[in-house]
Amino acid sequence: MNQLRQLMLEELQRRNFAATTIRTYLHGVTHFSRYFRRPPDQLGPKDIRKYQAMLFTKLKYSPNTVTLRLASLRFFYIHVLKRNWSIAETPYPKKVRHLPGVLSQAEVARLIDAADTPFHRVLLMTLYATGARRAEAANLKVSDIDSQRMVVHIREGKGGRDRDVMLSPKLLEALRDYWRGLRRKPKEWLFPGNRWHTSSHPVTTKVLWSACQIAAERAGLAQKNSRVFRGKFVAGLRNAFHRGALKFHGDLLPLAQPRAFAAWRRVLFRQDWVVYSKRPFGGPEHALRYLGAYTHRAAISNSRLVALADGNVTFRWRDSAHSNRKRLMTLPVEEFLRRFLLHLLPPGFVRIRNFGFLANRRRATLLPLCFELLGGSEKRAVPEASPSAQATHSLWNCPVCGGTMHVVERLSAAQLLLRSPPEADRCAA
Repeated sequence: MNQLRQLMLEELQRRNFAATTIRTYLHGVTHFSRYFRRPPDQLGPKDIRKYQAMLFTKLKYSPNTVTLRLASLRFFYIHVLKRNWSIAETPYPKKVRHLPGVLSQAEVARLIDAADTPFHRVLLMTLYATGARRAEAANLKVSDIDSQRMVVHIREGKGGRDRDVMLSPKLLEALRDYWRGLRRKPKEWLFPGNRWHTSSHPVTTKVLWSACQIAAERAGLAQKNSRVFRGKFVAGLRNAFHRGALKFHGDLLPLAQPRAFAAWRRVLFRQDWVVYSKRPFGGPEHALRYLGAYTHRAAISNSRLVALADGNVTFRWRDSAHSNRKRLMTLPVEEFLRRFLLHLLPPGFVRIRNFGFLANRRRATLLPLCFELLGGSEKRAVPEASPSAQATHSLWNCPVCGGTMHVVERLSAAQLLLRSPPEADRCAA
């Protein structure tokens, strides 16, 4: 297969095919060979017909995707293996054309304003102002921006064709602001890769896709992409099933069979999905305040667990609506685990543990002993704060000059990476 792959790669390169076409064709032949677990030169028209039917029935591929797979096989058999190809035996499926979802001007403005970072905002403005494709916008060079003629040169677009598009004054102003904010001015690519935008290669198309998806979710436009989300989600389930990453228990055990899982997955496409997301009502401070209560203690301690019998869990809980009266509650194991997992800390949060004389079990006994050994009192006098100190929290006082600090601007994590910390002599009271 490696030799055949190299021959096919050489034939594709000789014809000057695009890089995306080369990747698609090589992947199509590789998938065809792996499905039958045989080299592709040992497979014939009958196998191609079975493979084409499988793409429709099992994998539920769209007609356009099946056409690409057949085109890759046709190229392989004609130009690499030098065999005949019968269109009558392997016809191309009828194409299905859908009208794309077009956003209104107000929705486009909401999408751009909801960009996660200033860099994402510039990417979205470039996409919508020029009408460029993701790959075209990612591969823009500094020399492609012609501010004298107010045009943008798009080189090697779809089909390898160059074209010029209009450069709007707003986009030019946004690009200049983006350029002034860069620490290191790029010499070739307009949007260099890596976190600090200093790479010698441009950003990938995945960066532009992520910028659009995140902005759509923040702007409340994710329902426009419900079909895309459904397709991506189901494709992720399919890939996880093939890798053996999905585990089925109880009533879901029959889904471990490939046929049963495929039949269940097909049902997901019979109704439209509604993708809805919005910011939490309380904001990030409310979420941190809620999670902060679990940094020192578990969601439920072992002492509150009473019994585990017949698939049910019995535990104690406090009824805050009736003077914190202690009561018993019995839940099925699945429901108990579901509620318990809701209170687990997300990745990046660490539960705080106290040891030694601050441990919860012996703190009440050891702390007074520590104060006694130190010659002090357990109840130390707290010095009275001045009225100015009471009015102003110490965290809002500058550690250098002692003056009161004021919020000038809130920076995101990406902006902090692009800005250096302020110098000490520039701190103003």
